[in-house]
Amino acid sequence: MNMKLSMILEAGIKNLELVKDGEFNSFALTNGKLKKGDMLIVYISSDEYISHISKNTEIKCILCTRDIYEKIRFENADFILKLGIVITDNPRTTFFLFHNFLNKNTDFYKNDFESKIDETAQIHSTCILPKKNIVIGKNVILRPNVVLYENVWIDDNVTIGDASVIGSPAFYYFDFEGKKILVDSTGGVKIKSNVEMHSHVVVCRGTLGGMTEIECNTKIDSHVFLGHDVAIKESCLLPAGSILAGGVTLNENCFVGIGSRITPLITVGKNVMISAGAIVVKDVKDNSHVLGNVAIDNANYAKLMSSKDKI
Repeated sequence: MNMKLSMILEAGIKNLELVKDGEFNSFALTNGKLKKGDMLIVYISSDEYISHISKNTEIKCILCTRDIYEKIRFENADFILKLGIVITDNPRTTFFLFHNFLNKNTDFYKNDFESKIDETAQIHSTCILPKKNIVIGKNVILRPNVVLYENVWIDDNVTIGDASVIGSPAFYYFDFEGKKILVDSTGGVKIKSNVEMHSHVVVCRGTLGGMTEIECNTKIDSHVFLGHDVAIKESCLLPAGSILAGGVTLNENCFVGIGSRITPLITVGKNVMISAGAIVVKDVKDNSHVLGNVAIDNANYAKLMSSKDKI
């Protein structure tokens, strides 16, 4: 649903100035993967992100400091007339306070529906399911002690192993008055057909209304953790102990080695092999093989190890 930026004045947030009202229907991070086709509200707390607003026509409302507002007005005088703008001393804190306020006090994120569970689904008696807002398709198997949260969609022929948790809140905090405040997780999880998960897998739901998505034929071993807004494409393999942090995209036919770590907002290309224990801190191109801590190209790693042997 569309929301007026002026609604922020009802959120009880101090020291705000509404420069110009505007409409938005989705929250997004300026340094994140912006949602196409939406009317976005973002915050800008650093000069390096000023250029983003003129390059992304989906951005309709911004929260920023007075200094940044003056720079935007000077550099993008025509464009700024199209934006809803609020000036605040701490744009990041204001952004998340407003998000949490709308979630708790309005219908901005509400989209309740009656749960749909296919009669062929095999759900163990010890599983914990919410009373609404889940979809479970044909021949789905939920093994003992699986926990589902609301806003979870599971397609046909999916197996979820013992004690896995699907749709748990994201580990995502912001600072406010000396405290760490949890950002409300207002998104969900979509699991496509023929996905298999072993035991003790944790999948966090999307935050800011987004989705964590696992596409067809992906297989996930025990004790894997998938952070909020992760996107795993078709036919990937994730052995035990691997961790994908928030906003990671893993493209088709990737292998993530046992105990590997992929840091936030990384994009991994198609047909990539990540060796065991690797820590991936930058985007990986298609058809690559990376390993190490931090992960580097396989050929470069071999050269590095060879040069060390000669010392």
